[in-house]
Amino acid sequence: MNKTNLSAWLAALCAALLVILLVRQSQQMTQLDSLRQQHEAFAATTTQRQQEAHDAVTALAAHSATFGTNLEARLAQSEQQAKESLATFGTHLEGRLAQSEQQAKEKLNETMNMVQQSTAVMHRAIGKVIPVELPESLTNKLVALEARIADSHSWPKDLAEADALLADLRALVKQIPAWAEEDYLPRLSKLRWAVQSLQVIQANGTVQGVALDDAADAYANLLSIQPDGGSTNIAAVLVSRQQDTTARFAKFRREAAINDAKEQLGLAVMTGGLVAWQGLSEWTNSPSGDQQAVDLRRQLHARLLEDDTSKFIASVDVGLAQAAKEPSRIVRQISFGKLLDNVVSQRQILLESPDVNASLSRSLTDLAARIEKMVESDNSAQMADQEKKSLKYQGWALSQIRKFNETMNSTEGTRVPTGVYDSNDYPGIKNAMSTYLVPISVGFLDPAVSRLYYEAFDRGWKKLENQKDLQTEVAKQEALTQKQKP
Repeated sequence: MNKTNLSAWLAALCAALLVILLVRQSQQMTQLDSLRQQHEAFAATTTQRQQEAHDAVTALAAHSATFGTNLEARLAQSEQQAKESLATFGTHLEGRLAQSEQQAKEKLNETMNMVQQSTAVMHRAIGKVIPVELPESLTNKLVALEARIADSHSWPKDLAEADALLADLRALVKQIPAWAEEDYLPRLSKLRWAVQSLQVIQANGTVQGVALDDAADAYANLLSIQPDGGSTNIAAVLVSRQQDTTARFAKFRREAAINDAKEQLGLAVMTGGLVAWQGLSEWTNSPSGDQQAVDLRRQLHARLLEDDTSKFIASVDVGLAQAAKEPSRIVRQISFGKLLDNVVSQRQILLESPDVNASLSRSLTDLAARIEKMVESDNSAQMADQEKKSLKYQGWALSQIRKFNETMNSTEGTRVPTGVYDSNDYPGIKNAMSTYLVPISVGFLDPAVSRLYYEAFDRGWKKLENQKDLQTEVAKQEALTQKQKP
């Protein structure tokens, strides 16, 4: 929609609203004229009746005069009754007239108020700014609330009065027309803030413990949203209350931390010692240096180290038992080494702490010595076992070498006339080397046994110098055969 269409639409809307307003004003003025006409007709009727009554009295008096003196008493009585009736009728008529006038005035005021409101709405719709005025009754209530807020002696004395004051303000706000709220918003904002502040002040006047922190936050929040022109007296009270509750909450937190620490120290086994120790850090790290907090924190630290060390020693004992059952020597030695390193590190931590009991470091020293003894014992047992296996391996290797030599001796015993070995014996030499010498792992042999091995191998190898294929077979088996180990 372009600007031209929008302007035309707005103009049409304003014209329609103006026509509606004019029609309504015309209807209201018609009603007002009708009420005025009724009032004038009633007044004319009253005057006519009064004149008729006066004429009747006059006629009655003239008629009475023609009678004789014998009728004077009756005439006087009739005249008296007529006067009394006329007086009663006049009084009743004046009351009805006053009532009608009051109703007409009220109806007129109501109609004029509606006209003024409609006019204000129309003026706002077409952009004309006019001052907004509330009814006198609402204005008086608003002024009374502002006066009560300004006088500190009239502030609520308890929470019930504060709640009642807030209820009065809400009731007053509901009576203010929606079209007037914008103009009265600054005054209403100051009133709302002041009444809410007084309610918070009364609600948190006797709080204790953890609730002090919430109260301090409530005071701070109200101070942060104080409107321009808000009550400085109430703001001063909020500042004072905030400072007081903050200080009281800090004191409460310190006392709670102290009590928690004492409670943990009184237990045979602490359940929350670390939390209590951490909770005291705020006062031990402060420039003032709270000595009670410092002493309690040291005691907690010592107990924590004692408990941790006891648990650590128990876990190390379990680890040692498991490591001792490990069949692999390498894994067993690695496990012992790790446990020993952990014990040494834990012992170093204890030595660097001034709060620890000297008996704890001695316990770790004894534990480290026990682990070292287990490692030494395991090494000794391993060395003895290896020595035993080595001796057995040397005997086995010697028996293999002896069997090879016996085979060679039996082979060398058969000669041909020319002095050359029978070619049919070469495969036997190759088989003997493969069977007796190739399975031996030379690296596990003692020097003397190793020397005998090389002499035997060299003896057979030389016998096969002219048999390269057989030498190749021996070399191949030497490379591929899995060696026997201790």
